[in-house]
Amino acid sequence: MKIKRCIFTVIFAVCMIIVASCDGQTSSNVSKPVFGGIAVGDYIKFGKYEQDNDLENGKEEIEWKVIEINNGAALLISRYALDCMPYNVEESDVTWETCSLREWMNGTFINEAFDETEQTIIVTSTVPADEDSIYHEEGNYYTYCGNDTTDRVFLLSKKEADKYFYSFDKKLCYPTAYAVSQGALTVDDKMYYGEFDENGEWTEKEYEKEGPSCVWWLRTPGLFQFNASIIDAYGGIWELGESVDRDDFCVRPALWIMIEDGE
Repeated sequence: MKIKRCIFTVIFAVCMIIVASCDGQTSSNVSKPVFGGIAVGDYIKFGKYEQDNDLENGKEEIEWKVIEINNGAALLISRYALDCMPYNVEESDVTWETCSLREWMNGTFINEAFDETEQTIIVTSTVPADEDSIYHEEGNYYTYCGNDTTDRVFLLSKKEADKYFYSFDKKLCYPTAYAVSQGALTVDDKMYYGEFDENGEWTEKEYEKEGPSCVWWLRTPGLFQFNASIIDAYGGIWELGESVDRDDFCVRPALWIMIEDGE
């Protein structure tokens, strides 16, 4: 009996070593997401977040728009507004550096939306404080913009929003069903633009909208320290900003990912 028990113990120990070895090999060989061959303007799916507001069917894949490619990395912004929350939990003098939304995006959001493997290709980048030149040049107001930050997820600045979305219709954003359930302010109004037809007559045409549009935060300060700039539901940049504790504006995350293997 002692011999059989000893043999069983040895076999069991060997099996456990093999299992542990296989587990270690599997985890170390998990493939990183690969997005080679993408171009500016493409849409890709990366990570998951609740979007259809049906909690029973799990999270949905996040769709991102590629807005810049540089040195083997791609800058992405979510196609839709993923959530609805204030820039800061209370009305106070804040900057992007000190606001609660930055903390949430680089903590709760990134851990809920991406698994460990996906997080390995998210780049930690320097996010400029982005002074609002209008108010500085006028000299009548002074909004402190804070310091540059180091983030994996961030909001676009006013300058970046103008750079990557050059027209009103391009700046329009649509909330997910989940963001709406969290209190997102939406506008279902039609939007028009004018142009000359072939006869030289000025005519109005209606923008094509996907549905009710929402307001989304930018990281640039507004007129006062307790304001932050926004893109309104009509695609216009509201430079004066709104109170940072508004809880009916949406969050549209941006991030850089590696699209070329640097190893």
